[in-house]
Parts: sequence; structure tokens; C-alpha cells
Amino acid sequence: MRRGLSLLMSAAMVVSLLFPGNVKASTNNIFVGASNDTGIVSNEVYKISAKHSGKMLTVSGGSTSDRANVEQNADNGSSSQQWKVVDVGNGYYKLLSVNSGKALDVEGGYTHDGANIQQWSDNGSSHQRWRIVSTNDGYYKLIAECSGKALDVYGGFTHDGANVQQWSDNGNSQQRWKFTKVSATNPDQKPVSDGFYIKGTTLYDANGNPFVMRGINHAYAWYQGKENIAIPAIAKTGANCVRIVLGDGQQWDKTSLSQLQSLIQLCEQNKLVAIVEVHDATGSDSISDIERAGQYWIEMKNALIGHEKTVILNIANEWAGAWDGKNWCNGYTSVIPKLRNAGIKNTIMVDCAGWGQYPQSIFDYGKTVAQSDNLKNTMFSIHMYEYAGAPGVVKSNIDAALNIGYPLCIGEFGIRHTNGDVDEATIMSYCQEKGAGYMAWSWKGNGDDWAYLDMVNDWEGTSLTEQGRIIINGQYGIKATSKRCSVFN
Repeated sequence: MRRGLSLLMSAAMVVSLLFPGNVKASTNNIFVGASNDTGIVSNEVYKISAKHSGKMLTVSGGSTSDRANVEQNADNGSSSQQWKVVDVGNGYYKLLSVNSGKALDVEGGYTHDGANIQQWSDNGSSHQRWRIVSTNDGYYKLIAECSGKALDVYGGFTHDGANVQQWSDNGNSQQRWKFTKVSATNPDQKPVSDGFYIKGTTLYDANGNPFVMRGINHAYAWYQGKENIAIPAIAKTGANCVRIVLGDGQQWDKTSLSQLQSLIQLCEQNKLVAIVEVHDATGSDSISDIERAGQYWIEMKNALIGHEKTVILNIANEWAGAWDGKNWCNGYTSVIPKLRNAGIKNTIMVDCAGWGQYPQSIFDYGKTVAQSDNLKNTMFSIHMYEYAGAPGVVKSNIDAALNIGYPLCIGEFGIRHTNGDVDEATIMSYCQEKGAGYMAWSWKGNGDDWAYLDMVNDWEGTSLTEQGRIIINGQYGIKATSKRCSVFN
């Protein structure tokens, strides 16, 4: 949507290496930073499974907090079951959770049998340092420096959720662990990065749980100062995300780094995923305009890096006004590699051509755009306005977009628009059926001519409009179908 509102169109959802023996070891059978392809390597990432149960060393609930418990669970491919092994010298290693960056830790540095194992901020203490000792059968013991005791599954239990503790080294199988390397290029594994990721047509959060967007757009660029009212109010609707309009300085006042950081923090405080976009290139067919949007994000990358779990990058609102899929493809295949080369790892969302309403661009060229992302972490968005009012259009466009094999979200829609009705009931019900995301345009501020697109009558959200009642409270609306992103649980 542009300010003054664009014309808009139709539909679619977004969106081992085993080491049995050849580990280089010291005379004490402690592995060292390895040099061959089959050894355990310092600074690599591994899944660690208990011999007696085959289950994975896991941070409970995918928590990122200090004191979060460590337990065993069935392999689910999530980053809460992945550990970066780092050589800290003198035969010891720290194990850092990929999900949180925190270290495997003996609670309190206690030395008694049964002391609990948790994650804690990396502090270099002896209760975060472990010897990894080969048992000469493809498994290893992990011995805590602080106590000399072994990492142990309580009671030798085999069920999910069995607690992990330390216990005197007794050679039992619940104290033996297999290290399986996680490959960033393995399509069956989450990439070794800390944020949202894509597998098939599903968007997953950093805990490995599917995330289906149910959100509302907020026009920050035109209503600065309202965010501290609007964003908490959007959260109260039950929405799990908010798409935020920003400016890169081409048409609208440039949103600064500090402003962007504050907006992201505000969203996180309200347990909302932030989908951030710049609006200045709306409707443009000039590749230089999408390049400028890309340069804006590279300039702002310090606001994105470290927030891959909570921020999705919707590069530019409705860039490519013409119904020209080839030009759209050329623009995005130029920009996406530059964002990745700059170190931006957030999931990328791309609006289709034709003011966001020409999904044929996705059907024809979406795979090429997605494959230009070396992280394979790009999804698509269609904006649905009056072109989505014709019978069957919503479903056919959602199905065709999903058929190319990537997630897709209805990034904007309303109940009607300038030239006609919108089939919002089918948008919401079919998105629910297909597991697709949707985000309504917009919270407030559409002016007299398009007031029907406002969700609320006041910024605080105490009074819903017709559109607000339908999209928030309807059978397939936000309250009924939204699930909070699990990183906030």
C-alpha cells in the first residue's frame, strides 16, 4: 500500500556426519580441535544424543533465558538441540546453544551428584568447561571441570523431557553421548543461523516451530509518535506480528538507525514479530529505486543483525508497479545477494509485482528470485485488494504461489478498495486452511477517502471499525487463529 493508496491484486500464502572413531585424541582420549573431515571440530555445530535413549541434549522449550533447563528430547531439528563446541584450552571446551548463545552450565558450580544442568550466559567459569572423553565406541563422556562429574540423564530414563544432571562417572549408557555434525546445507536441517528459516512452504521460527503470520500493518513513517500507543494496542488484538512502514529518504523522511532499533525493541517488548519495510519505492519500476532500498537496509544492518529471531525483512513495499515479472525478477536478484553479502541473515519477504497484486510474477519467476538467496531464506507476499474480489481468485492464486515451493503471506488486504469488493472471508479462511499468513492494512490513518481500511476508530484501539471487527473477531480472524511466536514463550 502507498500513502494515498495504490491499486492492488491477488493471492497466496507466504511462504550427518557421524564420527565413530577417527577423532584426533590426546593420550587421555580427549578429542582436540580436529583437522580431518570425520573428526569433531572446534567452532562447529553438533547435535548431541544420549546412547541409552537416542534423544537429543535440548534446552527446554527453546528458551533463550539464563537458568533455562537442559533435558533430553526426540530429535526435532530445532536450534535448541544444536550446540557449538568451542575449544577453550587446556583440554576443555564450552558448549554454546545455537538457539540462545548461552553455555551448558552446572547450576551454581555445585560439585554434588544430582546438580542440575542448565544454560547460562557464557562467563568462562569452570562450571561451563567440559572435557570430552572418548569411550572408544563412537560415544563420549562430558566431564565438568568444576566437579569432575559426568553429564548424565536422570535415572537413565528414556522419555522426552527426562532431566539432565551431573553424576559420578559410572560408565552407564546415560552418560555416553554421540556428536553428530549439523550441516548448514543439509535440507533436512535448520540452517546454522539464529532466526526464522524456511523449509518447503513453511516458515519456521528459531525454535523450529511453524510460524503463521496473523498481523496488522502500522504506518509509522506518516504517524511518528503514535507507535507507543498503536503497537501495544495491536498486540492486545492477539496479533502475532506487525508490518511497519518506514522511509528510506527517497519520498518519506528517512527512518534512522536509532528509530528502527527502538521500533524493534517495542515490538519485542510486546511479543510481536516485526516485519519491516521501506515504502519509498512503491509502484516504481526503476531498478535504481530497489537498489536504494537495499542500500538503506545495508546501512541499517546493525538493527537487524542479532534480531533474526524477531525481525523479518520485507525489503520494499510494492516495488515494481508494472505487471512485468521479468523486471521484478531482475531487481530482486540484484539486491538480495548484496544484502546477504553485507551479513544480513534475516528471513526476506518479497512483494510481488504490479503494486503487490500481480502474483503471476511469483509463479513465473519466484524460484529464480528465491534461488538468488544463498541462505535459501526468502518468502513471498501478495497484496489483495479489489482484484481479489472475483470468485475463485483468492484460492487459485494462493495455490499457484504455494506450488512453486516457498512460503507466502498475504501482506496487505482489506474488506474493500477503490474499485470494488474484496473477498476477505475467503482470504482468511483459505489462509487458515493452507497455513498461510495474513496481515491487514492498516491500524489507522487511511484518511477520509479510505477510512474503511482503518481497523480502529482511535489509536488506542478501544473502538473497532467494520473492518476491524471482521478481521480481528471473525471466525477465521486474528483472535481465533493467531498463535504467538514461540521465541516469546
